[in-house]
Amino acid sequence: MFKPKTIRRISSAFTLIELLVVIAIIAILAAILFPVFGRARENARRSSCQSNLKQMGIGVLQYLQDYDETFMIFHSDTNSDGNVQFGESAWSTVIQPYINNTQVYQCPSEKTKGTGLYTGPDAGLDYTDYAFNIVLNNPTPRKESVLLAPTLTVLLFESPPQQARANGNGGNFGGACLLATFPGTATTGAAQRHLEGQNILFADGHVKFIIGNSPTTSPRVWNAQCAPNGPTSKQDPTFAVS
Repeated sequence: MFKPKTIRRISSAFTLIELLVVIAIIAILAAILFPVFGRARENARRSSCQSNLKQMGIGVLQYLQDYDETFMIFHSDTNSDGNVQFGESAWSTVIQPYINNTQVYQCPSEKTKGTGLYTGPDAGLDYTDYAFNIVLNNPTPRKESVLLAPTLTVLLFESPPQQARANGNGGNFGGACLLATFPGTATTGAAQRHLEGQNILFADGHVKFIIGNSPTTSPRVWNAQCAPNGPTSKQDPTFAVS
């Protein structure tokens, strides 16, 4: 008599060792990929910051065309309180009609939000994460023609969050080399927000990312007011104008 074959079901399951191996592999992959994702996000923020500086640079260049190639005033501090009050002008306020965007003053990698003294249409103009090279406005607004090397002369750069008035820096202002780490060091002490470096807008309108000398040392950008070797810096970016 023919007997049908019986189908034996063999139950299978992962052993504890197999599960531990899979978990270990996932953990290793996560450890490898998470820093990559973090760098990718920071690169995106760096690009957004470069876009901010580029827009501000276009605004400055348009301002120069309208005002006889003369740079804007750093800050008309009418009440001498050091803050940008409503009705006063500063570099951030005079370029605003050309860019019509206050968000460009906030670096995406710098999370501090400005309190702002302005209200209404000028809200946000007294706060910026970027600093203006005051050499271009010291002792009075300079003409673009005084720049010996526009492609190497800093115009705007990243700085700690402050009000626009305090973000002048870049020259021998108030008896101190404000952009240097300490007077006499000749290099900047500005922010390193993006992967151990910072974005810098130059006087010809181009933006460049400059890596710091070390993970804790700012990019080498020479401040002629402090440099022991005078106003020249060969091919290094500089704050000198003559």
